[in-house]
Amino acid sequence: MKKLYPGYTFYCVDMRTFDGSGGSIHCVTKQIPADNPIRILHMHLHGNVSMGDLTEVPFRAVITNKSGIKSAQLVYRVGDGQWQTAELTANGNSWSGRVPVGSFTNGLQVDYYIQATSNNGKTITKPVNAAHGGYFSFTPDNTVPYDDVFDFGTASVDNDKITFVLDTKYLTEDTSTEAYTGISEVGTTRPTNVADEWYTITGYRLSTKPTASGIYLHHGKKVIIK
Repeated sequence: MKKLYPGYTFYCVDMRTFDGSGGSIHCVTKQIPADNPIRILHMHLHGNVSMGDLTEVPFRAVITNKSGIKSAQLVYRVGDGQWQTAELTANGNSWSGRVPVGSFTNGLQVDYYIQATSNNGKTITKPVNAAHGGYFSFTPDNTVPYDDVFDFGTASVDNDKITFVLDTKYLTEDTSTEAYTGISEVGTTRPTNVADEWYTITGYRLSTKPTASGIYLHHGKKVIIK
């Protein structure tokens, strides 16, 4: 895990306390959001990538923040060389830049990440642990056919409605309203207050009245069966 997620600290947590709660660590932590985050969506280069007939390698990301984006950069290095920075330019929420093919060497790994700063002074990288070694990597290699999935266009993206298509999954961000969405009502076809319903102390419903010793819930009250 440390190799896959450099820069992160891992803690072992005994989640048996949440046994029976459904979801465990995921459900008890998923509702802790970032405050006004910078979102960077980028289809990264990976593996062996042929440059084909390109003279420049395109890099593009869709970057958003409620206050707007002040600047964005592509930070990269070739092999064990020095990190270099290329400024990205905006067209709506689409930020793009190109690096000359001559900057890369066939067979030599390229590491890179994208950095953005919002108008309210917040800075973030993609990947978020890039400073600790969690960057994207690819290797220029002319023996592998060029995959144009990496060749992003630079068309403007509407500021109010953004739709991304990533691996056939659709993600839509609508900033035209500040209204929150959520589950307003939960219904059930089962009758409530059924007289013979029994539950374990952790909330599991039993099919019949329990015969084993223990503490149970019945009619909303704790019942001890000896």
